[in-house]
Amino acid sequence: MTSVPGRDASGQIVQLRLCPSCLHPRITYIQAGHPFNTADILIVALALVLIGVGVLFGMVAGDGVGVAVLVACSLVGAGILAAEAASKCG
Repeated sequence: MTSVPGRDASGQIVQLRLCPSCLHPRITYIQAGHPFNTADILIVALALVLIGVGVLFGMVAGDGVGVAVLVACSLVGAGILAAEAASKCG
């Protein structure tokens, strides 16, 4: 066992007793939770479907109307995705 100085919650220096393998670990495991839930995945999937439908209708309609539909659906889908991302930041 090896004594290692450390600070407790009140800021006092205390001696920690560690074994040599704990003092110098060779493998570190970092466990994290999944940052997404079902509602987030559903919102993103629906926005991507909206963009896909817009692209499909844009290709079918062609010319000026198709481009307008394509741009409108892409902007709405991008707005939904941006709103979802902004809601995670704040």
